[in-house]
Amino acid sequence: MPTDVPEPSASSTAPSTPVNEGASQDPDDPAAATDPPTEPAPGPGATAPVTVTFSYWGYDAKSTSAIANGYADVVDAQGTCTLTLERNGVTVAVDRAALADARTTSCGELSINDPQLTSGTWDAKLSFSSPIHSGVSTLVEIVVP
Repeated sequence: MPTDVPEPSASSTAPSTPVNEGASQDPDDPAAATDPPTEPAPGPGATAPVTVTFSYWGYDAKSTSAIANGYADVVDAQGTCTLTLERNGVTVAVDRAALADARTTSCGELSINDPQLTSGTWDAKLSFSSPIHSGVSTLVEIVVP
């Protein structure tokens, strides 16, 4: 009596690691890929994304300024931080050189004292940019009395 032998499925015969199609698979070929592919670097003019986080933000009544501080999650000594406030179509901003430290890049305190900074709730964002990295925080609100 014949025994039913299951046919091998496509998944059981497929290689367990992806094959770099178009590359030589001959182990004697010096052009054969032996290392796993690396992530491509950003193209010309592109920057790698970073996370930007506020440490604190608010309104300083003594200096009549909106203030904020934060950092980018990268060590990059060539960066600039920008604090931007927007309300009813009005935008005010300030930037300063960022300071790279052991694990992050600090923005230090940014302060905006501008006649356009009128009473009300302003949307604030903190951004970081350098020749190789860029990122923008989530929006927070700063209330100007």
